[in-house]
Amino acid sequence: MKEKGLDDSLNEIVHQYGIARVDRALRDIRNSTQYQTNHENPSASDSKRRYERRAEKRQRKRATATGFVSNLEESSEVGKLLNELAIRFDKKEFLPNFGEIRNFCEIHGIDTPVSKSREAAVPRVFKHLSQVDIQDLQFMIQAKSFSGPTRLGPIAEAIRRSSKFS
Repeated sequence: MKEKGLDDSLNEIVHQYGIARVDRALRDIRNSTQYQTNHENPSASDSKRRYERRAEKRQRKRATATGFVSNLEESSEVGKLLNELAIRFDKKEFLPNFGEIRNFCEIHGIDTPVSKSREAAVPRVFKHLSQVDIQDLQFMIQAKSFSGPTRLGPIAEAIRRSSKFS
């Protein structure tokens, strides 16, 4: 019932003043601090804040390697190489699974992440890589080091051929 009365009243006002003017007036009312403090529904604003916090948390959780690398302050050459590795990491072409990440951490003396997610490893791996020599970074990119068994090409082909003869 209330909605019907509201609709009728709004239709009358819009008919009298025009939609643009009513829209402007509603925006002004909505933006006024007096309206916000006097008319805001506390439970609705609390739930809105909770929703926003959860959304922020989900976004933080899904941090990408490229996003992390973009926040590092590195020289232009190192930054370019790290960005290339980060792009490959996000595409799962570099350290494609947690087993590869664990091996990488063991080889380089990095503490293995507690969480077994690739995203949890991003800060540890890329902080370490930011301190590696440029030549080593270039080698990782060119040789596709740490790209997992799916990228081993010739070795994988040799294994397939040998299995045909067994």
